[in-house]
Amino acid sequence: MSRTALDPHELVVCTGHGEIVWATVFGKMCDGTVLVASGGADGTARIWDPATGELRHTVTKHTAWVRTVAFTVLPDGSTLLATTSDDRTTRLWSVDTMTEVATIEHAASVHGAAFGTLDDGRQVLAIGCADTHAYVWDLGLPST
Repeated sequence: MSRTALDPHELVVCTGHGEIVWATVFGKMCDGTVLVASGGADGTARIWDPATGELRHTVTKHTAWVRTVAFTVLPDGSTLLATTSDDRTTRLWSVDTMTEVATIEHAASVHGAAFGTLDDGRQVLAIGCADTHAYVWDLGLPST
């Protein structure tokens, strides 16, 4: 099996965070649009066009560092963005409307999040906190 040599090169720079960028993730919407989300020490999460570096949206409701950003496309075709923060919250955003659809409060700062689907079809969100625990939250959506 032959391997193709990699030749990484900078494509675009997404400029706008005022402090350290802690997290980045790619997401693909159901219409095929590819986005990049980033979270930073300035307390914001931002959504970018990865081909041009154009800023599409800025989320400003967190009051401390944004540690994680995660995308998922739900069975109905809508896209969610999860943002986690040192302000002890996980916030869920409809990417289609850029409105906050849920807030999960925690006893400690939140440092990780990942969407998934259980064997029975339930949509879930795994969250890692500074209290030494990982939590799995059922999003409360109809099973697929």
